[in-house]
Amino acid sequence: MSLMQDLRFGLRVLSRRPALTAAAVACLALGIASVTAVFSFVDGVLLRPLPYPDSDRVVVVWNQFLGKDVPKAPSSGWEFEDHRDHGQSFEAIAGFIPWDYNLTGSGEPVRVEGCRVSAALFPILGAQTQLGRTYTLEEEANQEKLVVISHGLWQRRFAGDPEIVGETLSLDEVPYEIVGVLRQDFLFPLAQADVWVPFTPNPAIPRRMRGVRMVARIPSEAGLEQAQSALDGLAERFRQEHPDLYPEEAGFGILAVPVREEILGDVRPLLLALQGAVALVLLIACANVANLLLAQSAARSREMALRTALGAGPGKLMRQLLVESLVLSLPAGALGLALAWVGAKILVAYGPGDVPRLQEVTVDLRVAGFALALTVITGVICGLVPALKACRPELVETLKEGGKTADTGSGRNWLRSGLVVAEIALAVTVLIGTGLTLRSLQHMMATDPGFRVDNLLTVQLELSGSKYRRSPERLGFYTSLLEELEALPGVQAVGLSSALPPAHRLVGGIPTVENRVVDSGTQDSVVRYGSINPDYFDALDISVLQGRAFDSRDGFEDLKVVIIDSALAERYWPGQSPLGRRLSLPGIEPDGTWRTVVGVVSQVRDQGLGTDITEHLYVPYSQLPLGAMGVALRTAGDPMAGVEALRSAVWEVDPAQPLAEVQPMEQRLASTLAQPRFNTFLFSLFGIVALLLAAIGVYGVMAYTVSQRRQEIGMRMALGALAKDVVSLITYRALGLAAAGIAVGLVLSWLLAQALDSFLEGLTYGVGTGDLLTFLAVPLVLAGLALLAAYLPARRATRIDPLVALRHE
Repeated sequence: MSLMQDLRFGLRVLSRRPALTAAAVACLALGIASVTAVFSFVDGVLLRPLPYPDSDRVVVVWNQFLGKDVPKAPSSGWEFEDHRDHGQSFEAIAGFIPWDYNLTGSGEPVRVEGCRVSAALFPILGAQTQLGRTYTLEEEANQEKLVVISHGLWQRRFAGDPEIVGETLSLDEVPYEIVGVLRQDFLFPLAQADVWVPFTPNPAIPRRMRGVRMVARIPSEAGLEQAQSALDGLAERFRQEHPDLYPEEAGFGILAVPVREEILGDVRPLLLALQGAVALVLLIACANVANLLLAQSAARSREMALRTALGAGPGKLMRQLLVESLVLSLPAGALGLALAWVGAKILVAYGPGDVPRLQEVTVDLRVAGFALALTVITGVICGLVPALKACRPELVETLKEGGKTADTGSGRNWLRSGLVVAEIALAVTVLIGTGLTLRSLQHMMATDPGFRVDNLLTVQLELSGSKYRRSPERLGFYTSLLEELEALPGVQAVGLSSALPPAHRLVGGIPTVENRVVDSGTQDSVVRYGSINPDYFDALDISVLQGRAFDSRDGFEDLKVVIIDSALAERYWPGQSPLGRRLSLPGIEPDGTWRTVVGVVSQVRDQGLGTDITEHLYVPYSQLPLGAMGVALRTAGDPMAGVEALRSAVWEVDPAQPLAEVQPMEQRLASTLAQPRFNTFLFSLFGIVALLLAAIGVYGVMAYTVSQRRQEIGMRMALGALAKDVVSLITYRALGLAAAGIAVGLVLSWLLAQALDSFLEGLTYGVGTGDLLTFLAVPLVLAGLALLAAYLPARRATRIDPLVALRHE
C-alpha cells in the first residue's frame, strides 16, 4: 500500500516539473535505445546459438605454416583422405571446395556460387531439406551427377516449384539431377553457396596443391584440447612421411578452430567496440539524469527536511526517490525500445552483406526483456545518488533558510559538477573512437589504388570447365571476345586479367629466383600472380617503368616471359636491373619452367582500398589462358552506357556464357569500403548522441547555477557589473568543467587506446589508435559545444532585474 502511495506521489511530483521530466526521459531513452539496438545486433550475430546440433563440437580444420607466416591454409585432397582414413580426432569429417558454376538452361545464363562437398558435411551441420534429400556416401563414391540447391536459388530461379526434385540442372554444360532443396535457415560456414555437388578427391592432383577445406565434429566424450592433441600427432606423421613437403622451417601444423569463432572472427572486434561505445553513452545518459534529479532534490530540500523532522526515516525517503526515478525510467525504456526497433531495422538495411547472420538481427521478446532489465537498472542507478544525498538532510540549516535552496558551493553542487566532468570525460572517449573511424575511412578513400578508375566498365567471366577444358579453347574464346569488344564504339582499350582489382580470389605463391642466394632465416612473402592481355596496362593506365609490356612476341609457343612490379624488383634485385633475369612460378606451372623478366610496372592495390599493397607479377594470358578472367573496358564516356553492347559482344562469342559483377570500377572499388563505412556510420551516430548528452549536461548545470545565483547576479548588476561580465562569470565556470572533463577523457582515451591497440587495429586502418589530429580535434569540438551550452543560460542571466532579485533576497 505504501509503495502505491509513493508511486502516486512520485507521479504528482514529476507532473509538476514537465520540463525536467521530459529532459530526463529523453536522455534515458537515447541511452537505452543505443544500448538495446547494439544488443539486438550483438545478440543476432554473436550470442544466439548457431543452427547446428551441438555446435560447440563443430570445428573447422586448417593447415598452418607458421614459418611462412601462413596461420590458416586449406588442405590437399591427399591430406583430407589421410584425415578421413587415419585421423582419430573426430567423429566425422567432411571436405569441400568453393566452386562456382555457369547455370544454363531455361532463362538467362547466370553464374552461381557453389561447393563440391562431401556427403558427410550435411549431417555434421545438421542440414535439413525443404524438399527431397541430400546425397549419400555411396552416391558420392560413385561420382554420381547429383545436386542439392539452396532455398534462395529454388525461389529465384524456379519460383519455388514444389516438383523441382528429380529435374535436371545444367552446371557448366553438365546435367545434374536435383535431389533436394535445403531449408532457408541453413547456414554454411566459410562460403556462400547455392548449389552443392558431390566431392571426391582427385588422386592425380599432387599433395602440395591445396584447396580443400574441412569441417569436422568432435566426439561427445572428447573436447577441443583432445582433438587438437590428436591433430598434432597427425601433423608429426605428415612431417615424417613427407619431409620434403613439410620441412622443419615451414612450421607446419594442423589447427582445429571452433566454427563459431571461424564464422564470427572478423566481426567480433567491431561488435565488442560497439558494446563499449554504447556502454559509455548509457553512462553519460545516467549521469545526466542523476544531475537533473540532484537539482530537483535540491529544490525539495526543505520538503525532505520537514518529512525527516516529522519522523520519516532514511529508508522511506530513499524508497520515495527511487520510485520517482523508476517512474522516469519506464516511459524512457518504452521510448528507447521503440527507437531501438527502428535502429535495428537500419542496421539490417544498411549493414554490409558480409556480416554473418545479419538477417537474424531483430527486436524480439529476448531483446525486449533485455531492455526492461536495462530500464530498471538505469532507473536505480540514476536515482541512487540523489536518494542517498536527500536522505541526509541538514535539518537546522535547511529549515532556517525558509525554503530557499541556495546551495552554491555545497557538497551537492560539487557532486553535480563532478557528474558533468564525468559526462564530458566519457564523451571524449566515445568521440575519440568516432574520430579514429572517421580518420580511418578518410585515409582509405584517399588511398591511391595505383590505376585510373574513371570511365572503366568491368565484368567477371568464368568459362565452363567442361566446355573450355583445354588451353587452346579458352584462348580462342578470349581472343574472339577481345576482337568483339575492341570494335565497340567508344571503347578506347580492353584489359583482361585473372586478378582484376579488387580481386578476392587471387592466385599466388613464392617464386623461385634463378641464382638467388637467400640469407639463412629469410622468409619470402607470397607474391600475387595475374594472367593479363597486352592492353591491360593501357586499359587501367598502369605505368611501365622499365622494359616493355606484353605484345605479339609473347605467344603460347614463344619464350616464357613475366612482368613484375617495382617492389618485387627491389626485393629480388636491389639496385640492379631485373630485365633478362629469370624466375619460376611453382603452383601454376611445372617445376623447371623459367620465365624471363621483360618489364617492370608500378604497384597496384589489387585487393581494394584500405588494404596493404602486395607484390605482384604478371604473365601473358596467351601463355597461361585461365578460365576465370575479369574484363575492363576503358570508355570515352559513361561506362554504364556500354553494358548492353558488352553483353551482346559476350553472347556473340558464346550465348551460354553468363556475365557477373557488371559495374563501373568506381563502384567495384567502393564495395571494398562497405564495412569501414558501416563502422564509421555507427560510431558517428553514437558520437553525436554522446555529444548531445554532454551538451545537455553542461546546459543543465549552468542553468541551475544561474537560478541559484540570482541574488548574487542581481547584486553584481546593481553594483555596476556589465552584461559581458555576467556572461564571462558563467561561461568561465562551464569552460572549467569542460577542461577538467576533457583532460580526464584524454587520459582515459589514451590509456584505452594503448591497451587495445592490437584489438582495434582493423578499425583504425592507416591512422593508428594514437592519431594526433583526432586527439586535438575532439577537445576543441567539446570545448566549443560546452561554451555554446553555457552561453544560453549566461545570456538569460543578463536579463535578471536587480530590483526583483534583491527584493526576493
